[in-house]
Amino acid sequence: MKTKSLLLLSLIFLISCKNETPKIEISKDEIIKQNIGNKLKGMLKNPDSYEFVSMDLAQSFTVKERKENITKANLEEMRELNKTIPSPDLLDRMETEYSYLKNQTDDNKIALYRYNFVAKGTNSFGGIIQSKYSTDVLNDKNYTVLNISKND
Repeated sequence: MKTKSLLLLSLIFLISCKNETPKIEISKDEIIKQNIGNKLKGMLKNPDSYEFVSMDLAQSFTVKERKENITKANLEEMRELNKTIPSPDLLDRMETEYSYLKNQTDDNKIALYRYNFVAKGTNSFGGIIQSKYSTDVLNDKNYTVLNISKND
């Protein structure tokens, strides 16, 4: 009887143990750092030299605050202006943010994060430089980086 019980318990134990690898959760800040790196590398002369140093949240904006600035009328003005003075990056930023905002119903939800960050890279002469940047990140499911501007 003891052997049957022991055998049954062993079988239950073996069946309940699965060889699943644990899922690794990536934090919001890590996703944002990756997204910043991907966008910034496209702007650098030597993207392989990119090295992230630090990042600080400078400001957050609610849906209500952003809806005051990103309106349908402003978007249409930007589209018209883009025809005479091409600025595809700015237009893309406004269209992306407007698309996100028009689907938001909670005006108190955070819509946009503004971060200051520091990154290193190699310049054209091979010297290592460290630069300060600011970026706006949309609070969507992908944490879309809307723009990056150099602060040096």
